[in-house]
Amino acid sequence: MDHSEAWFANDKPVSVRLVSTRPNRARVIRDMIAGVQFEYSARLPDSAPAAPTLMLLDSQTLGWDGCIERLKTLQALASKISVALVDVDDSQDVTDALKWPILKGVFVTSTDDQLLAQGLATLLKGDFWFSREHSADLAAMRSTPAVEPDALSGTLSRRELDVLRYAAEGLSNADIAKSLQLSPHTVKTHLYNLYRKLGVENRTQAVNWYQSLRAR
Repeated sequence: MDHSEAWFANDKPVSVRLVSTRPNRARVIRDMIAGVQFEYSARLPDSAPAAPTLMLLDSQTLGWDGCIERLKTLQALASKISVALVDVDDSQDVTDALKWPILKGVFVTSTDDQLLAQGLATLLKGDFWFSREHSADLAAMRSTPAVEPDALSGTLSRRELDVLRYAAEGLSNADIAKSLQLSPHTVKTHLYNLYRKLGVENRTQAVNWYQSLRAR
């Protein structure tokens, strides 16, 4: 299994949280990352963590649909979270998961402990870990998924949505500032904040996110 190169700069995680109900699996993973702060819980955090965190979702505990739902929830907290799926069935089509920018790695059930430990170490360096097949899929379709309007409205402020809408129409920052009666600096701040909230790197990715939403 090869891991892909980092697609964009990312804060290195300083802690790991496993979402699972399997204590034996938690012990194995904890031993693999000795020296790194580790938490084990059946629940997601209620708010974004204060420090960069690698969130591991146990597919055997949550089920595939449960993993996708939690990816959607965590995407809204994307500021300091990266996510990897562990113990995914080898036959599972992971396309729905790869659409979410917050996802940084996938480990299938056939992944042995040595390779899992190597992959976790790579993720803790701020890089990605995907199989060659998953990396190819990712390169082909790594655009932000369509999101229900209510979900996006709950993620972005009204003003951030306004800025994003004008950006999608091709307006420059200066034109957006004039249209919304804001300073160019304020427009840049709104753009930075919405990039962070959506887990994207730049204007193009944010616009793709918005356009995929509007296409629904």
